[in-house]
Amino acid sequence: MVTNIIKKIITCYTTFGKNRKLNELYNKFKIMSGIESIKNNLIDRILATRNEKLLLAISNIFESTQSDDILSLSSEQIEMLLISEKDIENENIISESELNDSDSKWLN
Repeated sequence: MVTNIIKKIITCYTTFGKNRKLNELYNKFKIMSGIESIKNNLIDRILATRNEKLLLAISNIFESTQSDDILSLSSEQIEMLLISEKDIENENIISESELNDSDSKWLN
């Protein structure tokens, strides 16, 4: 219900005001509500089913696509992470406020 109200408000503003930012917001909202709708429908159907083979197939799909979500790092990024870990181990760290002070001095 709230979704429909937001949609109507954004539609009114974009129709009468021709505001580009509101148009962009409306388009993002449509995409998000579409994704959320798909997710909710899938959840409902998964909860309602008693078909074990279907649930195993869905589980397999998620497991097989999980590797797509893994972030690949370049050798330089890995090197920077290793250097960071060594800095932490050697207590070669500074606080955020010290960093901000250092940045301010450097910029001025």
